[in-house]
Amino acid sequence: MKLQTTSSRFAILGLLANCPMSGYQIRQLVKWSIGRFWSESYGQIYPALRALADAGLVMRQPEPKSAKKAKQSTSRRPRHVYAITEKGRRALAHWVASPFHLQVPRNELLLKLFFGASVPVAETRAQIERFRQMQLKTQEVFAATEQRLLAEQGADPQLPYWLMTLEYGKQHNRAMLAWCDAAVATLNSLPPASRRKSNITAVST
Repeated sequence: MKLQTTSSRFAILGLLANCPMSGYQIRQLVKWSIGRFWSESYGQIYPALRALADAGLVMRQPEPKSAKKAKQSTSRRPRHVYAITEKGRRALAHWVASPFHLQVPRNELLLKLFFGASVPVAETRAQIERFRQMQLKTQEVFAATEQRLLAEQGADPQLPYWLMTLEYGKQHNRAMLAWCDAAVATLNSLPPASRRKSNITAVST
């Protein structure tokens, strides 16, 4: 089984450890919880849920009547939620305690920057400025997420762990903003000749 597929199933299993949820609810929770460091598309969630159910790690059950009543006006289709089983909790604990695997990231900005000598410096500077604006927006999202967690989950024993993952994002965000400043300073210091000619050379193996 592929590492990505395995980890995706445990990401969903971990979310279900908090409470039973439908596939749609899982997708919404992913957006503001783990979505900044682990992306799950809507199309991945239901296959993962089916695999978890087949393995006995979650169970599919009818949506609670109170929730059904609130949604009657929008849909008549029967709705179901998924709940983690005891077997699922044991599997989740085993996975969390197992050694992690770092995956090679794919960063198109760095790829473009690596070949930046092929375009005017102004073009590369513009790319970095786009990245800076993205980081500033992310900074706002992190602040809002922290406020939401403290307001809505203040008594949850998992809160310190959620805040630790959030702090990782906040520190990474600050580092990226500092990198933007340093990268722009480097571009501004380049001599005119190096701005016009690429120094990339082919390396034979």
